Amino acid sequence: MEKNKLFLLLIIIFALFLRVLWLGRIPIAISGDELDYILDAKSIFLSGKDLTGKWTPLSLTPAPHTIPKGELPSLLISPLIGPLGMSLFNSRLPNVGFGIGMLLTFYLIAQRFFWPIRFYF
Repeated sequence: MEKNKLFLLLIIIFALFLRVLWLGRIPIAISGDELDYILDAKSIFLSGKDLTGKWTPLSLTPAPHTIPKGELPSLLISPLIGPLGMSLFNSRLPNVGFGIGMLLTFYLIAQRFFWPIRFYF
């Protein structure tokens, strides 16, 4: 395996370890928008509608008579949160996946910009 790929693999393993270590314990609660997105995602998975049962996110319009919020976060995490039980660990697990995905995206962008330059450690 090439040194760069081995180094990237070690970074991903370390990042995954740090993100999952105390995922269910720290911080000790979920509040605000994070809670809204998680509950809406579970509701979308189970019924296809939000918590009120009057609005479907597939219309890609804001929910009527509520505080405006993004429709896509609930829609994106619903297949990940839906089949899992409700716990702090499970509700934060999609964010771990998105964080690792961002790490890989930044690596590919940096590799694209610095292609002639090889980083050997």
